Amino acid sequence: MTSDLSTRQMKSPPEETPAKISLEELTTLQKWRDDAVKARCYVMASMSNEMQRRFEKTKYAADILFHLEELDRGELST
Repeated sequence: MTSDLSTRQMKSPPEETPAKISLEELTTLQKWRDDAVKARCYVMASMSNEMQRRFEKTKYAADILFHLEELDRGELST
């Protein structure tokens, strides 16, 4: 479980920009954040209205997908 959590956290950009960061790293970080927003939009657009309401407060697509995989595993085991 810990490895799943750490992997999931690495897929989401950091909330705050580090104090000492190069221009290239800042550009990369901004692109990562922009891509994260786009990915969330794509995932949300592919869901039913009910599922969109369920995940409307989830910030990152990686977190949504993690929870969907857990739901799927739960349904398969029952």
